[in-house]
Amino acid sequence: MRNKLKNIYSKIKKFTIDNKKIATISVIIFVLVGVIVGLNINTPKFYLQSPKNSISSESKDEIIIPAVLSKLSDNKYPAASVGITFDKNKLEFVGIKLGTMETYDDYNEESKGEKRFKVPNWVYNVDVANQKGEINAMYLDTTASKNAYNIEGFKKKEKDILFRLVFKLKDSVIPKDKIDINIEEVVFATITGDVDKTTLSTKDNYGKLKTEDAIIKLK
Repeated sequence: MRNKLKNIYSKIKKFTIDNKKIATISVIIFVLVGVIVGLNINTPKFYLQSPKNSISSESKDEIIIPAVLSKLSDNKYPAASVGITFDKNKLEFVGIKLGTMETYDDYNEESKGEKRFKVPNWVYNVDVANQKGEINAMYLDTTASKNAYNIEGFKKKEKDILFRLVFKLKDSVIPKDKIDINIEEVVFATITGDVDKTTLSTKDNYGKLKTEDAIIKLK
C-alpha cells in the first residue's frame, strides 16, 4: 500500500513539474512573440499600393501606383532615394506624379518663423528607366534641412504618399497576366544617419525599413 502511495505521489509530483515547465516555456514564447510583433509594428514600411481591381489587358489608360510610407520618425530627412524594378516588356513607365507627403518650405529653425510646407518633386529619368526596367528616383534638399521631409509634413492616410508611379500597359500583355513591381532599395537619409543610425533604409546597418511590392492583375 505504501509503495502504491509513493508511486501516486511521484506521478503527481512529475505531472506538476512538467506542467510548470510547459507554463514557463509558454510564457517565454508569448513574450518573444510580443517583442517580435512590437518590433514589426514600430518598424516603418514603404509599400507600393496595388490596384484594387483587375485591369483589362486591352486598357490604354494610365495605371497609378501610389508609393506609401506607414510612419515617419521624428527626424529631418533632407534626402531620399528609391530603386524600383518592373517588367519593361509589359509596362511602359510614364513618369511620377506628386504625392501627399510634405517637406518644409524653406523653414529655418533659428528664425523661429512660421512653418510652411510643400509637396516636392522627385528627380528621375523616364528613358533610362524604360531601357533598364528600373526606376531610380531621388529627392535631395540642397539646403540640408530647410526643405527636409519631417514628421509634421506626414499624416497617415492623409499625407503619407511619397509619390505616384504612372504606367501604361504594352501590347505584349495577355489576359490573366500578373505583373510585379518590385522595390529593390529605399533610403530616407538624415544628416547624421551614418553615425547615429537614424537613416531609414532597406540596407543593413541603418534604421530598419520594411517594404511591400505591388502586383498588377489583368483580366
